[in-house]
Amino acid sequence: MGNFFSSLSSAAAGMRVYERALNTIQNNVSNASTPGYVRQRLTMIALPFSQDGAQTGGLAAGPILSARNEYAERSVRNQAEGYGYHSQLATDLARIEPVFTVAENAGIPGALSKFFQSFSVLSVSPNDPANRQVVIDRAQDVATAFNQTAIALVNAGQNTNRQIGSVIDRINSIASTIREINLERRQNFRERGDAGLDAHLHVALEELSELVNYSTLPQEDGSITVLAGGQTPLVIGDRLYELHADVSGASDAQVLNPDGKNITGQLTGGRLGALLELRNTVIPSLVDDVDRFAASVAGNVNTVLSQGVDASGQPPALDLFSLDAAAGAALTLHVDPAYSGDDIAASLPPPAPPGGNGNLLELAALPNSKQFAELDNFTFAEFYGKLAGRVGRSLSNARENQNTQSLLLTQARALRSEVSSVSLDEEAVMLIQLQRGYQASAQLGRTLDELTETVIGMMR
Repeated sequence: MGNFFSSLSSAAAGMRVYERALNTIQNNVSNASTPGYVRQRLTMIALPFSQDGAQTGGLAAGPILSARNEYAERSVRNQAEGYGYHSQLATDLARIEPVFTVAENAGIPGALSKFFQSFSVLSVSPNDPANRQVVIDRAQDVATAFNQTAIALVNAGQNTNRQIGSVIDRINSIASTIREINLERRQNFRERGDAGLDAHLHVALEELSELVNYSTLPQEDGSITVLAGGQTPLVIGDRLYELHADVSGASDAQVLNPDGKNITGQLTGGRLGALLELRNTVIPSLVDDVDRFAASVAGNVNTVLSQGVDASGQPPALDLFSLDAAAGAALTLHVDPAYSGDDIAASLPPPAPPGGNGNLLELAALPNSKQFAELDNFTFAEFYGKLAGRVGRSLSNARENQNTQSLLLTQARALRSEVSSVSLDEEAVMLIQLQRGYQASAQLGRTLDELTETVIGMMR
């Protein structure tokens, strides 16, 4: 009788194990579309059996194992970091590229072309007051074109500052979520195996990877340490170390840790890495080149004009262009309000005849006839073409890299899904197998129950 009861107990235990396994399958199916969720499996342990009845065999429930593959997770996060970086670069460069138009009748090249053409027109009738006024008007158009380009770059820098602040706020928010998950895991050891909590953690880590480069260190207490840039603590256990942006000055944007230490150099990946590169390298370089260009145009035009004489045979008393280099040559370039048509030095000084057009011809030929040292020995047209081409190539490269990273990210996610996601077909097969096992254990229990009743009946 003892063996009957032991076997009956073993059958009941097996039914409970299969019931737990079926619950795990049901949980998988219910969460098949839950972001971050991976397949779970209850392990079953075969208990020892001996013919003398000392060991009755059967099943015992082991731990629930997760199908999560950390290599696949790291691969997804690495590709997400690259995608975030190149996507952000492409988005912001696409806003900057139209500023450097290469259209003949627009922007800086259009204004310069019309400006130097006005000297050619004036050279036909050097003393025509209407044509002299046209030169001044076209000079004002040149100043306006440089001003607008400089303002567009200033606005791009300010927009980048705002985006840096927004991204850092989101990074801190995700870090706070990870801290809360760490707290739950540390307070309740069983929470470490919670599939929902684990999914929540990995969704947060994947989102964080698109924003900034970081590394993680799992801890024995179930928590995870997150290091921004691989060096600066962001989350340690239940402690959160928020990052802060300093974009208040005209100098480089900085990211500071809670102690005020500048960690900008560590943050090279994700959207934040791209924004910092734009703010601290790309935009300042463009501003510097536009300022050099504006200063060169103004300086060389003023120099040629200063070498001629006006209608009265006197050298000009005023410069056509004025600017404040310290405040930004392109931003402050303007035509002197006191400058009039009579101030245009159209003639060359003696022995050239008065009322001539020699100086106007030199001005008309200026953009293409000389290479300027301050413009890396390029002409005006060559320098601007090089500048606009650089922006265009940077955007093209960023878009190409964005597309490549998008494909790599899709492939990494597909690989992760293949090894760890819930397959409804697979779960259906497992469900049938477990149901058969449950039914077999139940049938064993019924058979043992019938045998027990039979034996008891025989003993009466």
